[in-house]
Amino acid sequence: MTLGVPDGFLVVYPELWTNRDDYKAAEAIVNTLSVTNDHAKRGVALIQDAVQSGRFKSETQLQYVLQVIEKSLTKFPDAK
Repeated sequence: MTLGVPDGFLVVYPELWTNRDDYKAAEAIVNTLSVTNDHAKRGVALIQDAVQSGRFKSETQLQYVLQVIEKSLTKFPDAK
């Protein structure tokens, strides 16, 4: 049981899950969760804005900048 979600139904064929009480309980819990990946959304929005602004002359230039950013984040993970 992870996060209070029953997982006993995972040992049977998926076709049988909807008839099981533990599956129904897990489904009810999962359906109440609010999941958001703000970092990914912000990253995608920043890239889209940069591309639309015409800052990059080519896809190659954009990919290079993204690689530099990724390397910097790896080297300085706590940088603000």
